[in-house]
Amino acid sequence: MPSISIPSGTPVKHKLASNSPITDFNPLPAKERYFKFANEMTRQFLGPMPVQDFLDELLPKPPTPRPTDIEPFDFEAVKGYESKFRCAPTSAPTSSSTIPRASKTRRLPYATKPDISIIPKRSDASETPNTNWTNIQLFIERKPHLSDPFHDPAPGADRKEHRFVKDSDDATESRGQMISYASAQMTMQFRQFCFSISIIKGDEARLMRWDRGGAIVSERFNFVKDPAPLLEFLWRFNHLSPEQRGMDPSVSPATAEEVAMAVEAKIAAEGDPVHKMHIKNDADKVDHYYLVSRPTAYSIGVCGRSTRGYIAMDMETKGRVWLKDSWRIDTPEMPKEFKIYEKLREKNVSNVPKCHCG
Repeated sequence: MPSISIPSGTPVKHKLASNSPITDFNPLPAKERYFKFANEMTRQFLGPMPVQDFLDELLPKPPTPRPTDIEPFDFEAVKGYESKFRCAPTSAPTSSSTIPRASKTRRLPYATKPDISIIPKRSDASETPNTNWTNIQLFIERKPHLSDPFHDPAPGADRKEHRFVKDSDDATESRGQMISYASAQMTMQFRQFCFSISIIKGDEARLMRWDRGGAIVSERFNFVKDPAPLLEFLWRFNHLSPEQRGMDPSVSPATAEEVAMAVEAKIAAEGDPVHKMHIKNDADKVDHYYLVSRPTAYSIGVCGRSTRGYIAMDMETKGRVWLKDSWRIDTPEMPKEFKIYEKLREKNVSNVPKCHCG
């Protein structure tokens, strides 16, 4: 009889490095970390997308057109590559808008600090601004020309044959730094996607949209000679709903009553953040709601499944359950994970927990 190899643990799943989330929480030196991020996402960038196409495809037009009487952009060098970013509209947005504010960031994973961070306007000006990654809506990074992570094709060149991602050390490090920022934002928040701006030298820019499959990057454009594209991006972004800015609509902040329930169920401690997750069960289309706090396990990265595990409270039974939150590959050929659990339990396979919904 042939010998049978019995596995002693979970079989190894081989997958491309560019799709692997970063799970090493050891604080590598910044440069090594950036190169690691960049190498894992080399094939995950799509571009260059014409700027107007980027705006029209990815940012819905607001009900109020952008004012035309806006002063040109100006940069005031402070030191190194730091700068003050100025844009002075002469007409204020409507009072119902959420006006982003620019601020430096602090207390971030790996001490990550983009040049400019956009956060929601505070309702009380006396409050200390929350510049943690849990609150950042948009990040802006400024680099010299040599560090532009991408290279646009010449006019009339064959785009199919063009290598958009630059592989110089300066460009790779810069790209990895931007990936680390997008990774921090998408790890510390419940997001479907996020936006960023890359400022090059001081007069050019690229617009970027990040999601679990990679990033879409615009062509480089001069916003000093023609400020309209950047002004339009900021105006549209300012008027986007949280979902249009990339927030996950199936997750919402818990109410004060729900926070108290989470603390009583011992899934959260006093002062911990608590959120309510919505799951529509595929089997019977019934809605289920769970309270979660800090994940017991999660990974840092842009691309991939970004799996998080929670000890959660079932809002219906008030019992504690294990909740796995991840991004699956969306294809009919790959069965959903909860269906596999159901089949295993039907065959009486041992050590398979009951799946409540998925």
